[in-house]
Amino acid sequence: MRLQPKSVARRLAALRTYWHYLVTHRGATANPWKKIPTPRLPKSLPAVVHADQMGNLLDQIAIDSPEGIRFRTICELLFGSGLRIAEMISLDIDHIDFEQCEFRVIGKGDRERIGLFGPNVKHWLERYIREARSNWAKGPTSALFINKRGQRLTPRSVQRWIREWAGIHELHGRLTPHTFRHSYATALFEGGVDLRTIQELLGHQSLDTTQIYTHVSTERLKEVHRKSRLGGGGL
Repeated sequence: MRLQPKSVARRLAALRTYWHYLVTHRGATANPWKKIPTPRLPKSLPAVVHADQMGNLLDQIAIDSPEGIRFRTICELLFGSGLRIAEMISLDIDHIDFEQCEFRVIGKGDRERIGLFGPNVKHWLERYIREARSNWAKGPTSALFINKRGQRLTPRSVQRWIREWAGIHELHGRLTPHTFRHSYATALFEGGVDLRTIQELLGHQSLDTTQIYTHVSTERLKEVHRKSRLGGGGL
């Protein structure tokens, strides 16, 4: 049976680790597996939910309770700003400038940047603060997203809610907190925003990381073409 490149790379890594142990602790003189190159792995494109589908999904979130309003706000913010889940959870109320529709984000490596949001996200943030957070805030807490005990939410809680929501819509594995970020960046690129701007908004150190969204959009165009009359088999 022919192994896939990913399986070969995994086995090579295991063999190199084992022989490193033999050289370090058992008297072996060399690690022969070091000389064998790791096969080139194909780059996998990130999962993306496109704006129209995401809008339909968000509209199906029940908002007849403070918990529902909080979850809708979280999803709107993730999709409308491209934040990492840890960045969103760490937001404080005083990080947000509602007049300018922007907030201060502390990203990876404690790097600070300015995040942006639109009128729709502003609406949900204000509604969440007014109708949900105000019910739970106990004492001088500065955290934006809190639980019923007035404590800052944890990433694990949000991940669980999104996983359960994805299950309801039969999107297992296709809808995660990071899917919102990929979907946000892809929507920006398809809307004509240049890569440098997307890089800044996402907080990527390298433009190479941001360039994945050019490939995502190309695949999107191919998909649309395949489903059209032109790509699907004639008139």
